[in-house]
Amino acid sequence: MGKLVQIIVALALLWSGWWWSAATLLDRGIGTWLDDRRAEGWQAEIGAVDVAGFPLALGTSLETLLLADPVAGLAVNAESLHLSVPAYWPGDVTLTLPDTPLRIATPEHILFLSAPQAKAELKLHPGFALQLEQLSARSGPWMLNTSAGNLLSAEDLDAEVTQDAQTAESYRFAMTARGFAPGDLIRSAMLLPEDWPLAFDTLIADVNLRFDLPLDRSTIEDRRPQPRQIAIDRLDLIWGTMRLTAAGALEVNPQGIPDGEVNLRLENWRQLLDLVEKAGTLDARMRGQADLLLTALANMGGDPDTLDLTLTMRNGQMFLGPIQLGPAPLLILR
Repeated sequence: MGKLVQIIVALALLWSGWWWSAATLLDRGIGTWLDDRRAEGWQAEIGAVDVAGFPLALGTSLETLLLADPVAGLAVNAESLHLSVPAYWPGDVTLTLPDTPLRIATPEHILFLSAPQAKAELKLHPGFALQLEQLSARSGPWMLNTSAGNLLSAEDLDAEVTQDAQTAESYRFAMTARGFAPGDLIRSAMLLPEDWPLAFDTLIADVNLRFDLPLDRSTIEDRRPQPRQIAIDRLDLIWGTMRLTAAGALEVNPQGIPDGEVNLRLENWRQLLDLVEKAGTLDARMRGQADLLLTALANMGGDPDTLDLTLTMRNGQMFLGPIQLGPAPLLILR
């Protein structure tokens, strides 16, 4: 019995020493990372770092955090963030957002994300590069605002990014959100009628992306991996009486120009045409021509209320069925 007690005490002391060593390394690692970003021209400020969680976890609270990348023109400001990692492997990270909004500055807008106690769980491969194996985000009610008003909100969010087991550069992106609602700014811009439903009935996305590089620590520290293949396995949106589904695949060249086809199915398309006309996107003088053309295309599919079209991107141009829409968007991550 005495030997057993001695063994337990020895193991407890060893584990305590390991935990304090890991906590010290984590604290120093955060400081070194911030120093490296400052050396690259970033603004990287933090008020305080508090490490707790003994004996099974390393819980780190970061107070008054500000990160700004001048090259990308992005900045994030948070009153606090909480990181938690298992003491036995710091590559499994849980990030908890604060009750107060995050301030996100982009070259175009300043955004405020309110997602109290939302959690993101990050799983990294062992190794210096720290390749992303899986990232999942779970949230209750959340809201994205600008200083001018509300942009988006939802009752919850369930999102996941998973690395392909065979191809390190390929990832599956899956997302669902209940009660997803465009805010007042978007509704006003679209000139939606007051009786138009506030929220989507369904928002589901399932997409596979292959980048030119795996997602790892260099994604933040160096350059962003660029998409090279996009496969839309499922996109399903239901808003009021309209329903849009999509599936297809695109190849993206090194200049960010996409090439490929996406099959679209739009139910009750005339309502969308009404909304586009009211928003001023479609000239009233062109409404008749658009109606005739889309009616003909719908009749070809056998259901006059449903459009089955192909969005084609070819040679830098974009076509919706036989209609040329103009230049295809450049798919480049800054």
